Amino acid sequence: MSRLRFEPIDTWFFRESRPHATVGGNELQSLFPPPIQTLAGAVRTSIGDAMGVNWDLFKQGNAPEVQALIGQGKDLGQLAFRGPWPTLEKERLYPWPANLLQGIVEGDTKPSLGRLAIGGVVNCHLGRVRLPVLDDKSRGRTSNEKGWITPAAMAAVLKGELPRSEACRSEDELLVREPRLGIALEPGQRTTQEGNLYQTNHLRLEKGVGIEVELNGLDQHDSLQLPPVVRLGGESRLASLDVTEEESILPDLPKPNEHTRGIILYLLADARFDNNNWLPQNFTKNSEGPVHYWTGEIKGIGLKVISAVLGKSRRVGGWDLLNDQPKEVTSLIPAGSLYYCEVEGDLNRALKALHGAQIGEDNTLGRGLLAAGLWQTEESIEQGVSE
Repeated sequence: MSRLRFEPIDTWFFRESRPHATVGGNELQSLFPPPIQTLAGAVRTSIGDAMGVNWDLFKQGNAPEVQALIGQGKDLGQLAFRGPWPTLEKERLYPWPANLLQGIVEGDTKPSLGRLAIGGVVNCHLGRVRLPVLDDKSRGRTSNEKGWITPAAMAAVLKGELPRSEACRSEDELLVREPRLGIALEPGQRTTQEGNLYQTNHLRLEKGVGIEVELNGLDQHDSLQLPPVVRLGGESRLASLDVTEEESILPDLPKPNEHTRGIILYLLADARFDNNNWLPQNFTKNSEGPVHYWTGEIKGIGLKVISAVLGKSRRVGGWDLLNDQPKEVTSLIPAGSLYYCEVEGDLNRALKALHGAQIGEDNTLGRGLLAAGLWQTEESIEQGVSE
């Protein structure tokens, strides 16, 4: 496994899926972390350059050795990615779990942490289901959708515990967003187009902050030296690239105890499911008494999905260099989302099988990477049916 770490030499810009010409739109935001396909594209380009490829011949399909390694278009060849994740002083940060709450509750003077619980049955568009609720101790807290946590904090979350507040990072600790104003140019003339102004929002990362991905597929190319500086994202801004050979890492796997009711599957990377679904296709809706749930298998483990906490859909697009056209905009379940599940069979076996598994589509892009945690009985509030 190769670990690739990008650090900025300049500001970065990773454009949101909304186009510049959106009616009524103003400033275009920059995504953070950058979409994995952007980083994968930079890596594949660097590999091709290191192999001395002629890109015109490659586009025509006349560079078979390079194409076999890095693929072409959506085909990634022999490569498989995991990530991306921010790093702070070379330590990986994981996406803020959607069931972890932060804020000031009554009687406190500073922010503290709490966890969501699963409440009683309610009627909604999904049927009669159990939804996440705030318990009395957590009122006043909210999830930090732009936050990040350290590996130690993630390990505590997986155990069903609360991490230390100092192990949590907000976005403003990692970067500063800088608004920019530009004007479109006439192609080939370098003159401005009258009235064609646009606004963008660049990312200036703080000192010691970078982005990393894991990469499989270069094990037979040990002598391949990737360039130390690459162009990345919108406007081809510069980034340094550091490559090390290390084992793949995941947060520590917890051990269940007498208080463990089931497991919580946390998304460590965005996931994509067919038909813009919120679950893999092989899960089907069932009912038991007044409660609806979804059953299916992941890695041979039978699961009953009781509830879920999902972040706002992440929309990604981009530019298809091979076909010289925009890519189709895709909706993703964002990293940090999670599923509360009951397990058929041995709990320890399920935890080991599902920790590090991937669900959904685009697995070679690292999407759908899971971490398995404990669903403890105190995180379940038994109530009757609410209309």
